[in-house]
Amino acid sequence: PIHPLVQRNTSDLSEQRFSSTFTGQEFFLKDHVVKGKKVLPGAAYIEMARAAVEQAAGGGNEEKTRVRLTNMVWMRPILVDTQAAKIHIGLYPEPTGEITYEIYDEAEVYSKGNAVLISGTEAPDLDIEAWKTRCNRSLFSSGQCYETFKEMGMEYGPGHRGIDTVYLGENQVLAKLSLPSTVSHTRDQYIVHPSLLDSALQASSYLLMEQGEGTKTMLPFALQEVEVIDHCTPAMWALIRYHTGSANKDKIKKIDIDLCNETGKICIKIKGFSTRVLEEKAGAFETAAKKSVLLFHPCWKEKASTPSIPPLYEQRLVILCEPDQKIQESIEGSQPEIQHLVLQCQEKGIEERFQAYAIQIFEQIQIMMKNKRKENILIQIVVVKKNEGQLFFGLSGLLKTAQLENPKLRGQIIEVDREEETGEVVKKVEKNSYSLDFQIRYQNGKRYVMEWKEIEDSQEKSSIPWKDQGVYLITGGIGGLGRIFTREIISKAKDTTIILTGRSPLNEEKRGTLKELEAKGGKIEYKQVDVTDKKGIIHLVQSISKEYGNLDGIIHGAGIIQDNFIFKKSKEEMQKVISPKVSGLVNLDEASKGLPLDFFIFFSSIAGSLGNAGQSDYSVANAFMDSYANYRNELVGLKERYGRTLSVNWPLWKEGGMHVDEEVAKRMLQKMGILPLETAAGIQALYRGLASGAEQVMVLEG
Repeated sequence: PIHPLVQRNTSDLSEQRFSSTFTGQEFFLKDHVVKGKKVLPGAAYIEMARAAVEQAAGGGNEEKTRVRLTNMVWMRPILVDTQAAKIHIGLYPEPTGEITYEIYDEAEVYSKGNAVLISGTEAPDLDIEAWKTRCNRSLFSSGQCYETFKEMGMEYGPGHRGIDTVYLGENQVLAKLSLPSTVSHTRDQYIVHPSLLDSALQASSYLLMEQGEGTKTMLPFALQEVEVIDHCTPAMWALIRYHTGSANKDKIKKIDIDLCNETGKICIKIKGFSTRVLEEKAGAFETAAKKSVLLFHPCWKEKASTPSIPPLYEQRLVILCEPDQKIQESIEGSQPEIQHLVLQCQEKGIEERFQAYAIQIFEQIQIMMKNKRKENILIQIVVVKKNEGQLFFGLSGLLKTAQLENPKLRGQIIEVDREEETGEVVKKVEKNSYSLDFQIRYQNGKRYVMEWKEIEDSQEKSSIPWKDQGVYLITGGIGGLGRIFTREIISKAKDTTIILTGRSPLNEEKRGTLKELEAKGGKIEYKQVDVTDKKGIIHLVQSISKEYGNLDGIIHGAGIIQDNFIFKKSKEEMQKVISPKVSGLVNLDEASKGLPLDFFIFFSSIAGSLGNAGQSDYSVANAFMDSYANYRNELVGLKERYGRTLSVNWPLWKEGGMHVDEEVAKRMLQKMGILPLETAAGIQALYRGLASGAEQVMVLEG
């Protein structure tokens, strides 16, 4: 084999990949048992990723070249029971020069992160004696440590008993480590030896004991950065303390670990390592190894512009969305060598302008992609935050997909204050061309970047919006999600009226579905109407209000897909896909703006938040919906609209309108770690999203 953790090169045209087969007899499995199960230690993932990247880069011939891993996440543990486990690690180059990697098998993604090759300088040595003096509160022998770990449900065999002594200080731990004699013959097979690194991670438990968490079973959760400077030696020291900005009172505690040799020379630097507690209830460990539904919401984090390596873009396009004349003249005048596109049109409606601009940008990108020159391209879209102008931020969906389809292209969208001085706008656009940040906002003189933040799962916190005698409008037809949520409303509220809409007339199959739904209770109506027909939607909403006296909530689920790569797609295809989402949403909102709604929910897609190759039109349409949720909630604050607004970025559902076959589901899991959403999980995710107070949530099951 190439390496004990990276045994075979199984690359094909779709990905660079290494594969390994683990029987459970390897020391790193046989001697690493959690709650009675053989579990691949977190340390082994680190060495697996390092070795795979090194092999892909040519086998580590450059002595000064190091591997740095970042943003590592352990999503679920790898268990090896009676059958051997075949594990793959896939490597995917990014336009930034980084490598994204994923550790997976045929059914699950277990871990993912990023890697980069760097040329590093030596880290300063640690003064071991000085640290021993500081860590003088308590001292624990090897026997004491492993007896404690056994009580925690962690059974370490001889090959993973590398702790000699633990020195405990105030908010810091020093551990003396030795490579166990039973695995000494494996020393030269690893740079980061799993036994030694795992022993350092074991010792980190002592940092948590004062908070009452040290006796709980811990699983690795995430790691911000690990830099491999040199190989492990048979005798080592580990210095463990809280990560800068983290403290023992924090819910998620992050720690830093320096692993050095006997003389204090640092070999491995770990920053921001965090763990999660394994719940004590029955089956919790098996559950941890299975899928989970996660919700994320976008948040803006203050971040100063930190230039990266000067960019090498042979082509740069700056797109200005309805700029003031001064800004337009200033940017065009100060950057004559750069291509500019000014978006202005005579149409009054925001939906018409947005679609016109999306198609203009699409056509520009298409021209660039059809140009066979292999050059790097930067496209920057500048949006001014004023009234409905903020909705142009939804154009980001087009750039996200373009980046996925062409690694040479990088996009960036920048939102500036309407009061921003012209000269400052020019400087900001230029300065951000040196940054790798994608979504940037300037507000009150400060710079922010968009990040996704997880919404914590709380069983107590879910919000069911349906009420008895409620009247609800669901666009998107009788099939798919319309049928799923109609059933849910009927099951949760009495005497409801649900109006379903679709473009096509009722056929026998749809009539049968209607009868099936009505048999479960409530009143179900079907109205044939095209959501892009403004007059038709106004008439529909007015007739509902007149007939039933009120309309309590709207779910906009209408949409179509027509997948094709940008360089093959026509603008007619673009228009056909964008219109139901964009025009349909604006038409519904305008028609219902005077009604006291309880909620208005948009069924968006992760294609809008993450992009999706082949779906540039679908991505930009859904990104518009996400921006509209924020805009509409602002109008609610001004009493110009009513009801809670929420845009939900759904993944593909296992059943329903946005469903997948088994082969697509398998590829989704391997490439992104995302599973098709189960119906019950999707319904609960909507309730959690409503309870969260967020305007936009992204739902992932994996």
